[in-house]
Amino acid sequence: MSYPIDYTFSLGTAGLTVNAQLYTTAGAASGAAITTGIVELGNGWYSYNYAAMAPTFRGSIKFYDSADASTCVYFAVDGVNVGSVDGVAVELEALDKTGYTLTSDYDAAKTAAQAGDKMDLLDTLMEDVV
Repeated sequence: MSYPIDYTFSLGTAGLTVNAQLYTTAGAASGAAITTGIVELGNGWYSYNYAAMAPTFRGSIKFYDSADASTCVYFAVDGVNVGSVDGVAVELEALDKTGYTLTSDYDAAKTAAQAGDKMDLLDTLMEDVV
């Protein structure tokens, strides 16, 4: 039995020719490069549906720009630990943070808080409103 798995990812640049490669847990390429079926969604975002992932395959999949393989993103693939949501197999883990940005404010004082320190977020929020 095999299971379908979907990947949606950003390489940060639109118009790329994107390929993919499966790798074993030992880091060896598994099969030929995947050169079809990867669709550009727009603004540097791409999607791929792999319809027949073997349930015993463990390793990773690398999506990369065919002209510059260093422009890439990796996902873990673990057929043994695949779950299901509404009948759809789910198992994705981003291994590369390229293309992601922090979108919330950073407050060093709150990050450096020690166990037991009082943190009253409601008063802080109310002071900003008043």
